[in-house]
Amino acid sequence: MEHGRYWRCRKRKSSKLPEGVTPDTFGPRVKSIIAALSEFYKNSKRKVASIINDIFNLNISVGSISNLTITHKYEVREQVAILLLNQRDVYILSKE
Repeated sequence: MEHGRYWRCRKRKSSKLPEGVTPDTFGPRVKSIIAALSEFYKNSKRKVASIINDIFNLNISVGSISNLTITHKYEVREQVAILLLNQRDVYILSKE
């Protein structure tokens, strides 16, 4: 993505992402794997970076993993809460 300032007039220039493309660096699968390795399996951020590099040949910094686990943790919690509510509804319907 190109962004910056015009030299003479100092106006900002930036390009927009195509429709359907998110500004995230990593996709939902990579985010989920990183969240699982660090949160559920309690690996250190350095260990997660090493595992991701070994398995997927993806060089990712410890800082990126830290940022992903912070933001993705809340997304995962929200999805788990929705799944638990849906499961409860199914259980209640099956008892009737």
